[in-house]
Amino acid sequence: MDFVEQKTVKLLAMATRQSAAAMAEALCLTPDKRLLRAMLTDIRAMLDEFEENYFDDSANGTESQT
Repeated sequence: MDFVEQKTVKLLAMATRQSAAAMAEALCLTPDKRLLRAMLTDIRAMLDEFEENYFDDSANGTESQT
């Protein structure tokens, strides 16, 4: 796994962490819906970037063999 792939996988980890925070916020007695919407927007952006970088590279034949 090269440096770019490692950074891409870190995006997935960040999205997972942010997702847990969003779930905790949603489970509050009085969740801040504006905050929750902002968190979900960030999560979508991270997942989109992950998908673009991780899968597009492998589709172009630059996938490393492990």
